[in-house]
Amino acid sequence: MKNRFMWMILGLFLFLAITGNGWSQDVLPNNNDSLNASIMRPDRETRHKWKEDYKKAPRAVIDDGIKARLLRAQAESVSTSVNLLNYIQYTPSERNQGSCGNCWVWAGTGIMEIALGVQNVINDRFSIQFLNSCKTDFYACCGGNLTEFISWYGGQGFSIPWTNSNASFADGTRQCSYGSSIVSCGSISTTPDYPITSIQGQVITTTGVSQSTAIADIKNILNQNKGVWFAFWLARQSDWNAFFNFWDNQSESTLWNPDLYCGKTADAGAGGHAVLIVGYNDDNPVNPYWIVLNSWGTAGGRPNGLFQMKMNMNYSCQNYYPGYGWDYDREFET
Repeated sequence: MKNRFMWMILGLFLFLAITGNGWSQDVLPNNNDSLNASIMRPDRETRHKWKEDYKKAPRAVIDDGIKARLLRAQAESVSTSVNLLNYIQYTPSERNQGSCGNCWVWAGTGIMEIALGVQNVINDRFSIQFLNSCKTDFYACCGGNLTEFISWYGGQGFSIPWTNSNASFADGTRQCSYGSSIVSCGSISTTPDYPITSIQGQVITTTGVSQSTAIADIKNILNQNKGVWFAFWLARQSDWNAFFNFWDNQSESTLWNPDLYCGKTADAGAGGHAVLIVGYNDDNPVNPYWIVLNSWGTAGGRPNGLFQMKMNMNYSCQNYYPGYGWDYDREFET
């Protein structure tokens, strides 16, 4: 009886070792250590918090005039393609988070840079290092969401240029486990700065609606000259390896199909990544796509750090997370 009990305990231990930490911060790296480390891999509780933040955020305002124009264009088979990339001042090779999991900072900062160009007719590159060094409740390289980005900048009341003293990005060699930034907050010059009079995150509803409605609402926001934050989650390390391969070895004109990664059960390689949708192209109604700006520098045929993502996708894509259940794995905000 005692031996049987010990085998039960051992079996339970092995089960927990295999499944209990199914999506945590530390994962065995694949053959691309830098990209693997740059993925956000929160523990179960943190991921749940981020998901709750997303559910509670206010809904994005859909412009009725733009909606009518888009519907008319659709009925007449007229292209409405938009590209906001010109509002972002960046050097593609330097727009690189490296091994730091702060993609959420790059994507959020890009939305502010577009707003600066649209509202003030100024093209400037904002500091990523400012938040990395000065947000003290947790280290930015461990991941985050748009709610936390907005809360921090709302409290600061200003952003600063990349060109300020010690404000250029320096944490590209850091990882979550390092716990702190290379650059101290006090060493970063906050002069000059750009005042923020108001900032709010808004969710673009893409689940519980038709595919055409999801697409129309994302297009509506982009036609308001607002960038779109896109966070996507892949459930398995093998899925991330496939995306790394796509990023490394395909050109910027190759379409990425995220529907290949739905309906999976999460393993220890599960994680998320935030990028910035800067526009779309619907010239070809058969294969329209979103234009997506990444924060992984340049690679192979990606001189601008971009990729194209299939527009006619499953916006209600779900994956299964042991101990939590099925969950939507695509988030669109502005």
